[in-house]
Amino acid sequence: MFADIGLAVEDVAATMNATSFVDGTTSQAQIGMLVNQQYANAVGAATVAQLFANSPGLSGWSPPGGTAYLRPSDMSNGLFGLGTNWQLLVHETLHQMLGFQRDDNWIMTELQNKGYRINPNSPRKSRQISDVIKKKCN
Repeated sequence: MFADIGLAVEDVAATMNATSFVDGTTSQAQIGMLVNQQYANAVGAATVAQLFANSPGLSGWSPPGGTAYLRPSDMSNGLFGLGTNWQLLVHETLHQMLGFQRDDNWIMTELQNKGYRINPNSPRKSRQISDVIKKKCN
């Protein structure tokens, strides 16, 4: 699956190991400092916690730089409890590797072009990527 989007499994594992996963719902990290002020203005949030508060369906957000922000309630039992949603961790790791230019839409298009069953019109766009990860990497 990773090769289908131009990545090696070893690189995904190394990036995942180097990524800090933190609670996005409480993070006071400034979006303008993580990305840029234009992006912060576009998403209408000054902090990561505000981004999560404004986006109830957001499970994870991964700006460049080695930190992925997650919603603990979407991780089963906290961030790393028993039953951790590992496919979400891998999904956010992909964003660490691919950057903002290769967002969920790009990943979905690439997977769809490789024959994966992806519905680009689904309201569950991001979740479909995690579902593919779970199915293909289990």
